[in-house]
Amino acid sequence: MLKTFVTCLAAFNNGHLHGRWVEVTSDPDELRDAIAAVLADSPAPGAEEHFFTDYDTSLNMSVPFGEYESIETLCEFVEAVERCDDEEAFAAAYNVFYGEGLDSVIDRAESCYRADTFRDFAVEQADEFLLPAVPDEVRFYFDYDAYARDLRHDCIVVEGPSGCFIFTN
Repeated sequence: MLKTFVTCLAAFNNGHLHGRWVEVTSDPDELRDAIAAVLADSPAPGAEEHFFTDYDTSLNMSVPFGEYESIETLCEFVEAVERCDDEEAFAAAYNVFYGEGLDSVIDRAESCYRADTFRDFAVEQADEFLLPAVPDEVRFYFDYDAYARDLRHDCIVVEGPSGCFIFTN
């Protein structure tokens, strides 16, 4: 789900790119062991420091981590994704609500609505909550497009490859 390219700082400072792609898990000790293996194979004698030069993820999001990200932060991120039932919803929620913390991102991802389009969501909401008591001959005149336009102001909408994710306030 998340990979990072672990690079040996001593080798890099001596003009060599030495490192390898490592799968990040929720266990910090596994990542530390992988980093130690990269440093042990380094062409630079006495290599002790590393940095992360790239990230790759299967999620539809840009990874917000830097070169000197803490091991714990990376593992906590992976653990949060594993705790969430829907990786796509997690990615959408993370892009908007990351400042609220990982628990909040998970809660928002698990409570968001999904639809092919926002208009589909608005039609469903209108049919379910607004129009059940309205007679059919009057319902015919309801402007779903205008309702969708107005409803969008009350929601946060994230477009994804498989539709849109709607977060309500």
